[in-house]
Amino acid sequence: MAQDLSNSAIAERLVLAPVSVEKHISNLLAKLDLPLTNDTHRRVQAVLAYLNA
Repeated sequence: MAQDLSNSAIAERLVLAPVSVEKHISNLLAKLDLPLTNDTHRRVQAVLAYLNA
């Protein structure tokens, strides 16, 4: 995510099914308590949360 890769690109690099990557990213965003809104990018917020930790 921090390298700005799509779910498909992440799946290809990790040799996983795209649906598996989608599920893991959804779980990660939920654990970080990043709400779905129209004006924010949750993937960017997740990376920033990691960098600030």
